[in-house]
Amino acid sequence: MRKKLWALGLCLVILFGVLVGTAAAAGGADDPLVSVSYLFHTLLARLQDTFARETEDGLAALAEDYSARLDALRLPEENGWDLADGFVPLRLEDGGSVRMAPFGTFLLSEGVARLHIYTGEVIDLAESRVCREGELLIPNRRYFAAEGAEALIRFYASGSAGFVDGRYLAETTGDFDISERFLDLEGHWSRGQVVTLAEAGLVKGMDAHHFEPERKVTRAMFVTVLGRMYGLHEDFTAPIGFADVHEGDWFAPYVTWASISGVVNGYEDGTFGPNREITREQMALILIRYCESYELLLPEETHVPPFTDEGRISAWALEAVLKSRRCGLINGREDGSFDPGGTATRAEMCAVIARLMEKTEEWKNGTNGDTGENQPVG
Repeated sequence: MRKKLWALGLCLVILFGVLVGTAAAAGGADDPLVSVSYLFHTLLARLQDTFARETEDGLAALAEDYSARLDALRLPEENGWDLADGFVPLRLEDGGSVRMAPFGTFLLSEGVARLHIYTGEVIDLAESRVCREGELLIPNRRYFAAEGAEALIRFYASGSAGFVDGRYLAETTGDFDISERFLDLEGHWSRGQVVTLAEAGLVKGMDAHHFEPERKVTRAMFVTVLGRMYGLHEDFTAPIGFADVHEGDWFAPYVTWASISGVVNGYEDGTFGPNREITREQMALILIRYCESYELLLPEETHVPPFTDEGRISAWALEAVLKSRRCGLINGREDGSFDPGGTATRAEMCAVIARLMEKTEEWKNGTNGDTGENQPVG
């Protein structure tokens, strides 16, 4: 169609030039072979009319083609969807979300938000790249839902704000899936194990959206998570046997349970040290005591390489450390050492508890599990 229009226009220009030239050469001003009046008022007018008709027909065909393509697109129904004609400001609370339809655009101006792509592709217009599922939005960039795309933008801070253009659905509040709740687990090696424990209700974040996987674990924290795995109710009460654990402390029920069960003994001065950071050898000892107290007969590997620093492990913890290694509960450092006096992180705590849960399930589903005896509550 474009070629035909260009050809017609070119012919018009050439013909005009030929006629003018012929008129000038064949006759004078008083007696031209083709009168200038006829050229401008008759012939040229007809050519212009033909060109206009061809142009109109071409544009009509082009409009019809694009109209058919737009009709074929999967756009949301009018009911329930809002339409922002131009960038309209939105302000949402923590947990709120904006659902984008094809050809919608969103710009984050304040707060933290994560992108979830259901279908199609979302484009970061600033870098002309296809966004990946679950990525955090960069403030002041435009994110465009391409043809056939549908996406959800979830907000992680109260008072988050942005601008939306196109069809959208806004939800002022909503629940976070545990797998996406903690922002600081993005790319962390412990993410899967933390999510496993969080879904089981064994661990919580340090605040609404931060788990702090590298934060050091206290003795109270570790025993609490172990007690939750056992299934201990937080209202459990019994006489407290430690001078530094008091009724009303958030960890008191779990420390008391662990003491009664023989999982922990405390220090010689009669204290438990709930706020002391737990060492790796202490963690190994508590794990093995837990297994022994509830007669969890975990399988052990017979051929495991020794730790390069076994000579530094305290005598009271040595057998527990070696057994936890044979049972696959605790691994060494990358250099082959155990680092017995090193303090454990929240990520490492989740790793060993997740392994214990896995080993416990294997034990429950094995020969001992078939008897229904000596199985832990949780």
